[in-house]
Amino acid sequence: MKRLTDTELVETYFKAKQAKCSEEFLLLLLAEMKRRGISLQLMPQV
Repeated sequence: MKRLTDTELVETYFKAKQAKCSEEFLLLLLAEMKRRGISLQLMPQV
């Protein structure tokens, strides 16, 4: 599987949230962002 860049990961999270994907999927994305040290508080919401 192709690894997402940090930017792609954040974009995927916001698109998944907008598409109302499952909470489980959103939590998986958030866990990966936390592991990478990415804070959503510093990201502009798209």
